Amino acid sequence: MKKQLLAFGLLFSSLAYAQNDAVTNAFFFNKDGELDKAKVEIDKAAVHEKTSGKAKTWYFRGMIYENILVSAKPQFAGLAPDAGKQAYESYAKAMSLSSKGEEYFDQSQSRINNLWGSFLNDGVKKYEAKDFAGSITSYELAQTIKPADSTAFVYALYSAESLKDYEKCKTFTNKLFSMGKQQPFMYLSLARQARMANKNQEALGHVEDGRKVYPNDKNLANEELDLYFAMGRGNEAKSKLEDAIKMDSTRADLYAILGNMYDQESADVKRPAKERDASKQKALSSYRTAIKLDKDNMESNFNLGVYYFNRGAEALKKVNDLDINTYQKVGKKMEADAQNEFKKSIPFFEECYRIKPTDEDSKRSLRNAYERVGRSADAEKIK
Repeated sequence: MKKQLLAFGLLFSSLAYAQNDAVTNAFFFNKDGELDKAKVEIDKAAVHEKTSGKAKTWYFRGMIYENILVSAKPQFAGLAPDAGKQAYESYAKAMSLSSKGEEYFDQSQSRINNLWGSFLNDGVKKYEAKDFAGSITSYELAQTIKPADSTAFVYALYSAESLKDYEKCKTFTNKLFSMGKQQPFMYLSLARQARMANKNQEALGHVEDGRKVYPNDKNLANEELDLYFAMGRGNEAKSKLEDAIKMDSTRADLYAILGNMYDQESADVKRPAKERDASKQKALSSYRTAIKLDKDNMESNFNLGVYYFNRGAEALKKVNDLDINTYQKVGKKMEADAQNEFKKSIPFFEECYRIKPTDEDSKRSLRNAYERVGRSADAEKIK
């Protein structure tokens, strides 16, 4: 019986040593850079009852997974997709199994602090690989280590925006706000994500909050303008557009939009004729400014061409309505005036054709203008 007990004791002892050997083997495999073998050994030790309760086991496990995380060798790239999380949790486990002042507690704490940069770098690497959810996980681990540092929260916000995750955008932005960190792009991010979630009213609220803090920010002003258009609030949009132009008078597209808005006012038959004429002149002025700033602004070129072409067409219509006696007195001059209006339209339509020769509206308009002034050969060239 004593011999049997002794044999059992030797067997029990050898099993314990085998598990301790797994920790030792993992250490040396890690030292030699054989991370795949090191991982196999340390994972065995981490689940065995004889070694899973030791701080040393978890410290080595954290070290091995950290090396997997930062390794540049392709053979280890897919070894542990969550290597950073495993490293952090292993070091934390080692600290929970030891006390401050003890070797594995202090070393684990130091390594956790150093992991912050590794998590940031891993997040950037995943972001560049379009793994936005994975990058957020890495940034959140970095946030856990240094909760007072805004860097990981800003990076996570970029990833959440790329992921089109409105709720996470709000979480990270609100955290940054609570840290006293705010920038115009944060309000823009919230607004854009809200718009993608079909929450335009919320989006407008974010922009308006941003403009209270940054009243002269051009991007916030433009976003506010877009939202007013999207929400069908035209009159308010015009006021916001004029504000945006005051902040940035070099944008041809803003003048083109303003011209369109004045054009719409001029077409409103419920308004007095004098007001409609005034709106038309403002529209023309806006289009001309747009072209002055950008000769390739197709919309403004086209609208100016249409304006002069329509004036010519209206003049001809009046000629056709004349009786014979009146025609003999003023008809020829009215026809000449109409021809001049058609001629004025041609340079603008030609610019449209130059900018986008495949545009059917531009080609059709240019052909018609050529034909109106007797340039049939030029009209034929526009196929």
